Amino acid sequence: MSERFIATELTGEPGEKAEQIVWEAICQAFKQKAEQEECLAYWQYPLFPPKFSNVLRRPDILIAEKELGLIVIEVKGIKIDDLQAIQGDDWLMKPGFYSPSIHPYKQAEKQLKAVTGHFILIDDLWNQVLGRAMVALPYITRKQWQEKSFTQIAAKVPIIFGDELAPKDLLKIIRNSSLVIPGNQLNKTQWKNLELVISGRPVPIIPINPPSPELYLKQAAIDKLNKYLYEIDIKQEHIGKTIPPGVQRFSGIAGSGKTVLLCQKAANMHLKHPDWDIALIFFT
Repeated sequence: MSERFIATELTGEPGEKAEQIVWEAICQAFKQKAEQEECLAYWQYPLFPPKFSNVLRRPDILIAEKELGLIVIEVKGIKIDDLQAIQGDDWLMKPGFYSPSIHPYKQAEKQLKAVTGHFILIDDLWNQVLGRAMVALPYITRKQWQEKSFTQIAAKVPIIFGDELAPKDLLKIIRNSSLVIPGNQLNKTQWKNLELVISGRPVPIIPINPPSPELYLKQAAIDKLNKYLYEIDIKQEHIGKTIPPGVQRFSGIAGSGKTVLLCQKAANMHLKHPDWDIALIFFT
């Protein structure tokens, strides 16, 4: 699988199997875009809570794509018999379900807006990135949904059903889904900046005054080096965001970024497991 599809951690929690079904379908649907380096997707994207809030927003699936912008998909592993009625944003569940009601679309909307909050100080991205929020129901077919007379809500809420996970069907549904955040198709520079923001890396500051002619050769060399470093960073992003089920070992020369990866891993582990004691040990 492409390094641009990042599954941060598998824990065996309830609902993970349903997420895996949708995740594997996403990987197939966006495979070509990933090969063209125009897609970056996360299963369980690590989004830190806002200041003074204990609410952890962790999108089930987050997709960043050059043409389509950002897509947040909230996956619900419910079956048609679990659902009793739908009243506005409230999905009322039958007795015995873990919660009397769920709000999947509102969840996806809030997570999308939390992600786009990182763009507020970046002129090149603010009000430019398209945003979609969707719900995926891998254990329910569209026919089952219609038989329960839930068609009206399906017209208002973008829903991906279990019989619509083939790559062509999935891409068509995403393309035709309504926008939560309006924007434009990104150019090459904006797309690179979006990748940097999503992966938690700083966006380069473009100087107001262009460099003098004698600096052009040096600038060309720096640009070429930056491109190489960026390609390496995608691999580092994959390593830094994932938590393996057992022992993991990586090595590299001095200055290759080993400590950065360790710190990133420690931060992500603390985000998901605040009760863990995590120690970063080093020697010189």
